[in-house]
Amino acid sequence: MALTSKLLQYASERTNIAIILPSDTYKAAGFMEATAKMGLGALIITNNPTGGDPHPISRMAADKLIAVDLTDTENAAIEVVDFINNSPVKDSLKAIIAADEQGVMLASLIGFTLGQPALRTNPPSAVALSKNKLAMRKALRDANVTQPDWRRAYTHDDIIKAANEIGFPVVIKPIGLSGSKGVIRADNNEEAANACVRIYKMLNTKSSSTEPLLVEKFISGTEVALEGILNNGQLTVLAIFDKPDPLNGPWFEETLYVTPSRLETQVIDCVVEVTKKAVSAFGLTDGPLHAELRVDADGSTGPRPTCYFIEAATRSIGGLCSKCLAFVQDKNSSDQLSLEEVIIRQALGLSIDKLTLKWHASGVLMIPIPKAGIFKGVENKLGALKTDNIVGIDISVPPGHLLQPLPEGDRYLGFIFAKAETPTQVENSLRSALAKLEVRIET
Repeated sequence: MALTSKLLQYASERTNIAIILPSDTYKAAGFMEATAKMGLGALIITNNPTGGDPHPISRMAADKLIAVDLTDTENAAIEVVDFINNSPVKDSLKAIIAADEQGVMLASLIGFTLGQPALRTNPPSAVALSKNKLAMRKALRDANVTQPDWRRAYTHDDIIKAANEIGFPVVIKPIGLSGSKGVIRADNNEEAANACVRIYKMLNTKSSSTEPLLVEKFISGTEVALEGILNNGQLTVLAIFDKPDPLNGPWFEETLYVTPSRLETQVIDCVVEVTKKAVSAFGLTDGPLHAELRVDADGSTGPRPTCYFIEAATRSIGGLCSKCLAFVQDKNSSDQLSLEEVIIRQALGLSIDKLTLKWHASGVLMIPIPKAGIFKGVENKLGALKTDNIVGIDISVPPGHLLQPLPEGDRYLGFIFAKAETPTQVENSLRSALAKLEVRIET
C-alpha cells in the first residue's frame, strides 16, 4: 500500500501497541486516554473516511492513524501487515487490540500473521466461532456446555417446524448480527412467521440458503453478563452484572447493568464455571471477554441452579458501559485502572493479578430509544444529574439523527452512570435519573 509522509514519519517513532478503532466506535476516548496515561505510542487502525467530513478518529490521533476498509477483513489485514513489516513499527510493536466487534477478526488475523503468541491475540478459528451464533452453538454442543435447545432453519417452513420441535416460546435470531439486533421472541406459529419476515428484511433477503436463522428455546429467568479477561487461556472475572429489567421479549433491549451481582454465591459459581467451559470449547486464549448467560427461573434461588450459556464476544462490554468500572490492584492504593487499561496491560503481558473493583457498587443505564423518528434532544439533563449517586450522563446521539429502536436498531441514546454503597442504591438512582429525562423525538 502507499504510505503517506505522515505515516512514514510516525513509523519512525516508537510504537508499542496497535488499536483498531472504527470511526463510529464509542470507545476511542477510553483507549486513547489509557495509552496516554500509560505512556504508550499507539498506531490507530481505522476505516477509510467517507464524504468530505474530517475523520472522527483523526482528531484524536492525526499522526498515528492508518485507514483501511474494515468491511474487507482479509485485505485490511494484508495492508496492515504490509505496513508494519515495512516500517520500524515491526521491531517495537508488542500488542494489537480491537476496541469493538468490528475489529476482532482483523486483530486476530494480524496477530496470527505476525506471530500470535508474542502479540497475545486469539486464534482466528476461535474468533470466528464467537462471531457466528450457529458455529458457537455447535461448539458448545460438542463440548457439552449447557445452552438452550436450538435448531437452524433456512426457510419460513423450517422456522415453524423448528419452533414446534423445540416448543414455544422461542427466540429467533440471525447468526451474524451482534448484540440484540434482529433477536425476536415468538410465542406461536404466527409470531414465528412474522419474526422470520422481519429478520429477513433486515438481512435484505426473502430467505437464505447460505445463512440460516437460529431458532432457540426461550429460557425464562435471570440474565447476567460476565466481564472478564483471558490470559493464556485462563479466565479472570472482572465483574458480573445483574440485569434487573426482565428481558422477556419480544425484543431484547438491554437497559440496566449493576455490579456486583446480588445473586447467591452458588449461582455466581455456576455462571463462572459454565463460562470457563465455553471459553475452552471456543479455543479462546487472550484478551477481553463479554459473556451473556441465563439462570433458569427456579435455579436462581435453588440449591442447584442451571446456567445456560447464551453468547460471548471477544471484546469488552459495549458502548460507553466500561465507564462504570474501575479497578485497583491494592485496596489501599488511590491509583485506579480503567477497563481499557486492564485490557492493554494484559495485551502487553503486564500484571493483571489481584484486581478488585474500586467502588462498592456501580452501574450503567443504557437510555432506550422509545420510538422511531428524528432525535430532537434530551431535556432536564441537569435535573437528572442531581439525582443521588449519579456520576455522569452521556448523550451519544446528536440532534437530527434518525433513530431506530430494536429489533432493527443497534444504538442507544446515551448512558447514565452511578456508583453507591450498594447495588440496590445504584439501581434505584439510575431508574430515578432516567425518569427525569425528557427525550424529544419527532415522528
